Amino acid sequence: MPSPLLEGRALSLTYQDGRNVFYAVRDLDVAVDPHQFVGILGPSGSGKSSLLYVLSGRKTPTSGEVLFHGRLSVRDE
Repeated sequence: MPSPLLEGRALSLTYQDGRNVFYAVRDLDVAVDPHQFVGILGPSGSGKSSLLYVLSGRKTPTSGEVLFHGRLSVRDE
């Protein structure tokens, strides 16, 4: 089995509004294999775009890591 082309491990992305913390993505593991097509479905406000921003490197996750071709791409220290 080939290693994943894109992988997210324990991804979380939070936003803060005063003392309230909101999760756009919470503790998500995802792997996309080469030549695999993936759809992301969900209602408005469920975190689809936030997940794509994190996986693409446009946003840094609050926690977790993103790997591209097995190499660390984004990581929260």
